[in-house]
Amino acid sequence: TMIVKQEELSATIDLTGEVAPDPDRLARVAARVQGRIVEVSFREGDWIRAGTVLAVVESAELAHARASLTSTGARARAARQNARRVADLGEKRLASAQELATAEADAKAAEAEASAARQSLSSYGIGAFQFSDNAARLELKAPIDGFVLKRDAVVGQSVAPDSVIAVIADLNRAYFMARLFEKDLAHVQVGSIAEVRLNAYPGQTLQGTVDSIGRQLDPDARTVIARVLIEGQGSVLKAG
Repeated sequence: TMIVKQEELSATIDLTGEVAPDPDRLARVAARVQGRIVEVSFREGDWIRAGTVLAVVESAELAHARASLTSTGARARAARQNARRVADLGEKRLASAQELATAEADAKAAEAEASAARQSLSSYGIGAFQFSDNAARLELKAPIDGFVLKRDAVVGQSVAPDSVIAVIADLNRAYFMARLFEKDLAHVQVGSIAEVRLNAYPGQTLQGTVDSIGRQLDPDARTVIARVLIEGQGSVLKAG
């Protein structure tokens, strides 16, 4: 038993919406190179660790870029070595200032070509610098921990640099995108406590807080999006 007392009921507002990943914990893995997929090692719904190899692409374009870096790097090292040799001869008065200037210019030009080749190869990602016998193979790795929300990769598929083969999201930090009507705007503030109930788990209540409130009304529905932050529920939440 307890003594009856008078208290004030907290005002509540019911909102509908859907779950969305945190944009800062969402990754779209692109092929980054023109080529063909030769290996796929993930499935939709899998939990993936950062650094896991998702697929392997073979690309003649990539092989050419790697060969270019190797050859320009070798020329740059040889030119620099020659410049040092000419500089040593110059100190002994066995080489002219003109020969020294020419050798230094050649070395700098070769080093500039090597730097350009390295920058060109870096556009394919860090994995472009990691290769052994087959210079045409590129491993595509997961950049973050998370669940695979979407897979668009099969063996033999041709891909372009902007082809997205996988979408990965860490749902341990996600948002409930609640639709807040214009008439209720004054009653909800950033930091307000929220309880989220999903249709899939009607008996379970997820705790969250209002992280942000949109600044633009939907002209038709007259609503804005209130983003409710939910943390630590990655095993329960489903995007959408």
